[in-house]
Order: sequence, then structure tokens, then C-alpha cells
Amino acid sequence: MACGRRRSSCSKSASSHTLDTDEYDIVEKGKDDLLTWNIPTLPTSKIYKTNLFTHFSRNSLLKTKEGNSPLSNGGGYLNLIREDDDLWHLQNKYRTIHIGMVQIGVKALTRGPLNAKVLLCLRDARHRNLQDSLLGMVEANLKDGPLYFNVFPNIVESLSAPRLDDLLFLNAKVREFEQLPEGPKNIVVMYRVCYKVLKPGVETRVLLKTPSNGRTIFFQTDFETAMNDFEQGVTVWNEVQLPENWPTPRSKSY
Repeated sequence: MACGRRRSSCSKSASSHTLDTDEYDIVEKGKDDLLTWNIPTLPTSKIYKTNLFTHFSRNSLLKTKEGNSPLSNGGGYLNLIREDDDLWHLQNKYRTIHIGMVQIGVKALTRGPLNAKVLLCLRDARHRNLQDSLLGMVEANLKDGPLYFNVFPNIVESLSAPRLDDLLFLNAKVREFEQLPEGPKNIVVMYRVCYKVLKPGVETRVLLKTPSNGRTIFFQTDFETAMNDFEQGVTVWNEVQLPENWPTPRSKSY
């Protein structure tokens, strides 16, 4: 597995995925039970610079979208931006969309011993080349607990651009889930997207950006410890063996 693990520490950085104090507190208060575990909420004030004026401004609109989808033993795919979203109804008021944050989480819905290796790839699937499309990648084993990771893409795109629904495309592959036969969906992937729609000439005022270093930091909850500790892991992209038949928005099949 292409990752390293260590106990997470708290620090603040404009471009780091290490949890700051506020986010750490949210995690510690929200990990009591596997079934209720969810991605910790990162305040929008950590993502975008705000003041009293921005709350009443009509030059931009800040939105958050979240959802979840079950995965079978093989895996699946997910468009995080869909054609039925409100974006297409906002084109007459706003010109561009800025993707400030994407959070991806995954958990198994069964307790006890299991050996489910999960590979998650967040992509801008409008790029034909896989490496060019990658925004974040995590490979881990769910026997170590549920996990999540943050990506701050800092992508700006026209609301009228073609294939806008492929802007955020998640590939998920589940391997070696030997506890259950092929088919049952006992793994859930969760997501949260924070974005802005803007009028022409309006600044994004974004505070965070994920560095392009071919690495993704993730956080994994350990329910086996008395304190439900979490560990910080790192996936190095070029050390991950990707599936030969990796679905694209055009194929969308495993």
C-alpha cells in the first residue's frame, strides 16, 4: 500500500491538509459510533475569506453540496456535480464557478474483521490523460477504520463550459472484501463540495489550495482504541497500482 501513517498533530497552514485546532475538535466530538460517523465539517470561513460585506453581496453566491452513495464489492463511480444541480439555473445571474473544497469519506457498514482495500481517485475527468486529471488519490484498508480526505482544487470554470458535470468525478475501487460475496453494498462513500458562483470580475477570495505534489493526506479513525484516536496517512500517487480498466465518464462501467 502506497501510504505512510502516523498519529495526527494539530497545526495551521494555508496549504497543508494537517488538521488545525478547530477541525481537530470537530473530529474528536463526532467519532462515537461507526454507523453515525461522517466527514467532519470544515467551516466555510476556513476556505473563503469573508467579512460583513460578503454576506450581503450579490456578486457571488457560496454553496455547499453533500451526499453519499453505496459501493459494491467491486467499486463504483460518482459525479459530484450533476446536470440536475442548481448551477444550470444560475447561468443567467453568474458567469463562473470556483471549486474551493472537496471532502471525500468512506466507511464500511459492518464491524469486525474485514480486509477491504479501497482506492479513491478524485478527478477532473474532462482531461483524457489520467495523470492530468488527478486532483486527489487515497489508497487504504478499511479494517483500520473509516477515513476521509480534503482537496482544495482552486478550479475556476465558466458555468456555460461543456461537460461541466465531469469537473468533479470520483472513481472508487474496492478490493479483497472477502467478508461478503460479490454484490452486497456494505461500503458507503460520502462527499461534500464547497463552491462559489461569481459574477464577472469578482475575486474568489479563496484561502486554501492543495499543492501539486502528487501526494494526498488522509485521516482515519481507529475505533479499537479507548479514545477513538485518528491517524494521519499519506498516499503517494506514483506508488499506487491503478486498475487497467479505469472507468471514464464516457464508459462508466467496471
